[in-house]
Amino acid sequence: MSEFEYTQGLHKLAEGVYTYFQPPGALGGSNAGLVVDGGVSLLVDTFYDLNRTGDLLREIKKIPGAWPVNYLINTHVDGDHTFGNQLVEGAEIIASKACAEEFTRDISPEYYVDFLKRAPTMGKAGKFFLQGLGQYDFEGIRLTPPTRTFEGRLDLKIGGKEVNLIEVGPAHTEGDIMVYLPGDKLLFSGDVVMTSVTPVSWHGPSANLIKAMSTILGLEVNVLVPGHGPIVDKSFAQKLKEYWEYTAEEARKQYDKGISALEAGIALASTGKFSNFPLPATNIANVHMLYREFSGEETPLDKFAILGKVAELLIPD
Repeated sequence: MSEFEYTQGLHKLAEGVYTYFQPPGALGGSNAGLVVDGGVSLLVDTFYDLNRTGDLLREIKKIPGAWPVNYLINTHVDGDHTFGNQLVEGAEIIASKACAEEFTRDISPEYYVDFLKRAPTMGKAGKFFLQGLGQYDFEGIRLTPPTRTFEGRLDLKIGGKEVNLIEVGPAHTEGDIMVYLPGDKLLFSGDVVMTSVTPVSWHGPSANLIKAMSTILGLEVNVLVPGHGPIVDKSFAQKLKEYWEYTAEEARKQYDKGISALEAGIALASTGKFSNFPLPATNIANVHMLYREFSGEETPLDKFAILGKVAELLIPD
């Protein structure tokens, strides 16, 4: 949406409602949200490291009534939305029950530290990870999980503003939620919507991703703030609904033919109906997720292993 310039920093979206962008919105470049009214404030997500979260909080402190933050909402477990939680001291941290349970199983900050130390020995994959993650400092991060959880839906009052927390996971991860402001017709979607890259699901099932898009289409939304990338209106959810329907159908055809997930993902990335989406190589991750769904496999996807396969496609020899 052209009226909201996609530039680094805090942007006002409506009275008492803001977003913080981190262009270009690729690996780790997530968006955050802020709602302030009547001396009460709610923050949607933190960032991948303490430095970037510190930048976010310094901007927030300039907004009257925003600091200290009363509520911190984590839309899902991924580190680029949670690793800065420790800096939002005193806030009630709210997430879905499933997301809170993921905190005990997901990739830790310490893993990132060790992984990036080993990256120079990992060929193309290591180069890819250093390009994407080398800008972040994962030292000193203390994983800070939610202090309050819910299932289904939770309604909050931020001053006079109604805020609805709507669970749509498992989808992108096990515990995805969206943050909806009906009075402002505005939605913070978390990573079930991304506009700077082809959408990615590490968990699925595909039916829930499609259902999440239908949920968005059923809400009064004029401004949709994705987990990564520029703002869109809710018509973008229709495109993503069609993307997931098409990708699931095409992946099933390839699965039934015995084609590997990697080959099927590469084909969708290069010649598929949605290959014009940004960074189509992420189709490789989605096809692996879908193959897991088709086979009934319950073991979680290895994110770094699959991103390594994406790297083989993206990094030149």
